[in-house]
Amino acid sequence: MRITLILFVFTGTCFGQLRVDPTTRLYAYSGVYQVDTNSAQQLYSKGLQWYFSVFQTRPEFQDPENFTFTSHPTFRVITGGIVKYKLTIQFKDGRYKYIATDFIHYYKTCSPSPLETDKPSCSTSWGNFNSKKKWDDVREQAGQTIADLIINLRQSLTKPEEIW
Repeated sequence: MRITLILFVFTGTCFGQLRVDPTTRLYAYSGVYQVDTNSAQQLYSKGLQWYFSVFQTRPEFQDPENFTFTSHPTFRVITGGIVKYKLTIQFKDGRYKYIATDFIHYYKTCSPSPLETDKPSCSTSWGNFNSKKKWDDVREQAGQTIADLIINLRQSLTKPEEIW
């Protein structure tokens, strides 16, 4: 029991916390990180470079005056389909904030299914996907994907710039 508690505290601190927003009732990952000696403009530029290197495209919405960008990236799910979510990253002097929310699973011709639902919208046409385990696997993969993304972002923003 003690090991589980320590692991939860550790992952919550490093990866942001998965929670259900009480107002929207949606899963949300968010966190704020300190980045010493970087202005909001420097962090914003590094953030855009990171985004392009990861997703091979520019964010859909960029607000350079407020040092914020928002996008709706997707990732493939091992058990089938894709998950689309909303990613917003905001930069201020010496820190940045990320918010990942609105996780929706898409599969073939099925209606989109928010990850907060008990099962996918077309679980019967998804073959044997009716099992709670498979749906939990989709949620777990979403959590791991975001955790990996956050680690990658943090490493990119804290990496010293190369000076020639």
